[in-house]
Amino acid sequence: MLPLTGRRLSHAVGRYDKKHDFDLLKSRVISLRADELTTSQIADRLNMEGFRPAVAEKFVASTVTQMVQHFDLQRRTCCFQKRVPVLGANEWLPTTLAIKLGVSLPTIGRWLRQGVLKARRDEDGQRRWIAWADEGEIERLKQLYVPRIRQTRRQDHERQAERTGLNIRG
Repeated sequence: MLPLTGRRLSHAVGRYDKKHDFDLLKSRVISLRADELTTSQIADRLNMEGFRPAVAEKFVASTVTQMVQHFDLQRRTCCFQKRVPVLGANEWLPTTLAIKLGVSLPTIGRWLRQGVLKARRDEDGQRRWIAWADEGEIERLKQLYVPRIRQTRRQDHERQAERTGLNIRG
């Protein structure tokens, strides 16, 4: 048996929460993330500060990305973050108008393209559609909507046969 020197023994663990310094590691990642560092920069800092990943030899950006996702530390201020536009009186987002009318979102989109629905583009940000509909317009749109009935191919053939006078039954 070899004599032990002043070295510290360590072994790989499969999960970060099983590491002895997990709480310290987690708080450090949270702190570095709050400082707006990228995952590559966080990995470099963790390596310099002597932290070791659960399995690998050193931290890399993808490892830190997984930790950030696990700790639910994704940045919420991304430029692609959905922003709720300020709506005026009788203005609707297409999804909420579709729910109010009991129609599908593609129907709303079709009405927008056809000019059936009065709408404007949100100029600030993502240029989303904002539709205008007061109670009278909502009633008009409800009357305009005729649900499409999905039919089977057999029903289509039968209807075609009736029109042409052919007998396909039997």
